[in-house]
Amino acid sequence: MTGYTPEDFYADPGLAFRLAHPEDRLEQARAFTAGTDGRTLTLRWIRRDGRPVWTEQRNVSVRAEGGSRWRLRGSSAT
Repeated sequence: MTGYTPEDFYADPGLAFRLAHPEDRLEQARAFTAGTDGRTLTLRWIRRDGRPVWTEQRNVSVRAEGGSRWRLRGSSAT
């Protein structure tokens, strides 16, 4: 979808934040902070070749012992 490999994301944990379209970064940050459990998030991403791609995402918080959010698990569709 983006032209980047899983290895690119593992090597650079901040890559996903920089790939969001500049006009969508605030919404992305809000979703990351507050979570998106139960709703669809629509964002544009900038592909490796520079073209934007629209996605719909559903993310679910994975909780650590004690209830704090440990990470997000999600799926995207274009």
